[in-house]
Amino acid sequence: MNIKVDHDYTKFMDIHELEIGQVEHAHIDFTENLEQFLNGLQVAPTRSAYVAQKLWDRMTEPHRHYHTPLHVLGMFCCANEMNIELGDVEQLAIWFHDAIYHPPAPAGLNEHESAKLLARMTYDLNLPKELIDGAVDAIECTSRYLDEDVPPQFKVIMDLDLSNLSAPPGVFQRTGAAVAREYTGLSQREMLIRNVAFFTTLLDRPAIYRSSQFADREQIARKQVQSEMDRLSEILRNLSFVS
Repeated sequence: MNIKVDHDYTKFMDIHELEIGQVEHAHIDFTENLEQFLNGLQVAPTRSAYVAQKLWDRMTEPHRHYHTPLHVLGMFCCANEMNIELGDVEQLAIWFHDAIYHPPAPAGLNEHESAKLLARMTYDLNLPKELIDGAVDAIECTSRYLDEDVPPQFKVIMDLDLSNLSAPPGVFQRTGAAVAREYTGLSQREMLIRNVAFFTTLLDRPAIYRSSQFADREQIARKQVQSEMDRLSEILRNLSFVS
């Protein structure tokens, strides 16, 4: 069963820009839904509450602006909006896929460390081994957004993770701004080069999205990514000219 919330978290906002009441609401939505999910897997309420709070604390670290509980809740809300029923492996992976996030980390390291943290935090919850192993594999797979050959059972998770690329323009822009705020150690030029390279590689793929569920959103994503890449490329050219 997918999570149930009153707020539409697909309308992404930086958690550090919310009012106190909004953060408290998000805290309840995040922790109570994770607790209910774990309780449904026969985890004792005290243990599920502990895990949910620990994960919330980790994902609201000051340096995070996009990779926060709001992103996780947004993925679940997007699944609900698109009538995508997620299995236990997919849900467990979504909850933990950004548990570790350090912006300067080499490609794939955050996902690898998040998968390891999932295994550590759930090792004594008596969850089925195949559930944990499947979620670990799914989290590792979310780092392979540029690969062509990925396990078909993880395609929906990967598309949900990139769902904001096809969100309304305001959400798309807020997402990009939040990600940029996480890279405080980069110069403007370095950030521009990084983003242009990322968008270029996405556009070079036959399709940004992998699953049939997201096929109708492909052209929206492609158009927005192309427009943003063109905008950033122009800024980069102007910087180079001034230099």
